[in-house]
Amino acid sequence: MGRPSTTRDPLLNYLLKATDPVNVNVTWRVEGGPESGTVTPTGTTGIYTAPCKTPPVNPVYLTYFIRDSRIPFSPTAIQNAKVYILPKYWVGEIDILAKECGMNGGGDYTYTNASITFALDENLGVTDVVPGASVAPTIVLVPKCANDACSYSPGPAPPPRLFVSDAKAKGLSTSYGTPEFSIMVRVPLTPEVTEICPNGDRRVIPGGGQSQPIEFSVGIPHAPNFSSNDPLGALGVATRLRALPDPACPDRQASGRRWAP
Repeated sequence: MGRPSTTRDPLLNYLLKATDPVNVNVTWRVEGGPESGTVTPTGTTGIYTAPCKTPPVNPVYLTYFIRDSRIPFSPTAIQNAKVYILPKYWVGEIDILAKECGMNGGGDYTYTNASITFALDENLGVTDVVPGASVAPTIVLVPKCANDACSYSPGPAPPPRLFVSDAKAKGLSTSYGTPEFSIMVRVPLTPEVTEICPNGDRRVIPGGGQSQPIEFSVGIPHAPNFSSNDPLGALGVATRLRALPDPACPDRQASGRRWAP
């Protein structure tokens, strides 16, 4: 939310200073009615309380009207503000498709719906971060690789699991209703593989373990499934961002912000 913007001559606003509640009358209006939020007047100040659920029309427009009884036939100064409503609770999800062959894995590994839930505080900071369970891959065997006489199969040890460890906000105060976050993901590297060659040699090739967390963007609208536009290059990545219902709705509204002319 930003500061209200003036829609009349600044000189008029100077003559109609909203600092004296005895002489100055301020009235408020929320476009869209109560389902778009409410304003509680306190003297010449108003506290806007966002609705518990995202309103049908977003952003919400707030308007206040200022009149000064000391001025005969006082004109009315009008100021307004545009407020974007963001849900409080979120879940970020990621899918990863890793195409591995030969010593790198012997199969296609698809990790689906690794997730993390989080909330936003009054200052648009991320809080209440809860990582979801780690995700094991679905494996489609690729036993033969081009120009390689040996065959490969995953295991016998299970491959590393995909895990989302953290979430961060990305410039929400200027997101204008299209929020974006970063999720930190521990991406599995090469799994353990059994190699079998025509001469009868058989060996187990140790896996590479897990990498350091890598940052992926997740926003609305989300990226298309298995986009190649990811920091690892060799992997396919899909991310999703969903708002979650407030468990307290409709009994509790979101925190309000103070507005003053």
